[in-house]
Amino acid sequence: MPQKQSIAKPSWRRIRGTVGLGTALANMRKEKSMTQAQLARALGINRMTMARMESGENQTLQRLIKAFSLLGFDLVVVPRTAHVEVRNKTEPMKDGSDPVAEASP
Repeated sequence: MPQKQSIAKPSWRRIRGTVGLGTALANMRKEKSMTQAQLARALGINRMTMARMESGENQTLQRLIKAFSLLGFDLVVVPRTAHVEVRNKTEPMKDGSDPVAEASP
């Protein structure tokens, strides 16, 4: 009998602030087994710029994230393969489960 393959659950991350964005970027890069230099080369930037992005030291991103935050929004990073359904925290889930518990990463 063939073995069942385990399917990795897609991971998503709520982004709050450039440090959170940088940490998410670093974690996702590592999940893909890439070095900073490899990703930087693919982006056409140098490794130091990549390191600053991962540490949250990017003024443009800081302003962009702050703007979303001031408007009452969080950024969410979701794998392209994920099916995403967005609802207000107070709306019931289709299966009747707790929407807040379901939204936790």
